[in-house]
Amino acid sequence: MGIRNGISELSTVGSSIIMVLTTLFAPIVSACYGWGGSPEGYWIDLAIIAITWIYLPESGNSSPIYLGVRGYGLHLLNPMLLYRTFTLWILSLIFGFQVIRFRSGDAGKKSTLALGILSLIPPTVLGLMGYVPIIQAEVIAYSGPIPLQFIIGYILMRYSDHWEARTPFAEDEPTKWWEEEPAEPES
Repeated sequence: MGIRNGISELSTVGSSIIMVLTTLFAPIVSACYGWGGSPEGYWIDLAIIAITWIYLPESGNSSPIYLGVRGYGLHLLNPMLLYRTFTLWILSLIFGFQVIRFRSGDAGKKSTLALGILSLIPPTVLGLMGYVPIIQAEVIAYSGPIPLQFIIGYILMRYSDHWEARTPFAEDEPTKWWEEEPAEPES
C-alpha cells in the first residue's frame, strides 16, 4: 500500500483531523517587521506566524514587539495575536473546512482550489511588505507565505474519491451510429 492508496482510503474523520491540525499549527507566513544595526552589521526582525502561535527568532533588537507580542521565542495562544492576525488566518480556516467538505462530497473542486489560492493572498501581501526592511538592511531572508496548509489540502483533495467528475450513466453511454458495426444483410 503506497502513500497514494493510503491517502485515497483515508476516512473523512482522518482527513478532517489532518486538516484541522494543519490549519491550526502549520505556519502561514514568514514576515520581516524591522531592521537595524550599523554599517558593520545589520539585522532584521523576522516573525513566523501560525493561527495558534508566533515565533520570533533572536536578532539584534533588544526589545522586540510585534502584533502585541513582546520578546523573542515561541508564543502560544496569545489572544492579541489571534485578534491582530485575523485577516491572515480567516481564509486559511475557511479553506481547511472547505477541504473537509470536498472530501465528504459537499463542495466542488474549483471552488475549493480557488479558496485555497485566495487564502494565500494576505500572507503574500504581508510577506512582500517585509522585503522593504530586508532590502534596506541588505540581508538575505525569506518573507512570504508558507503554503504548507495549501499543499496538504491539495494532496488530500487530489487523492480523494471526488477529484474526478463523475457523470451518471457514464458506462451506459450509447454507441454512436458511426461506430456501430454494419448489420449483416439477410439472405
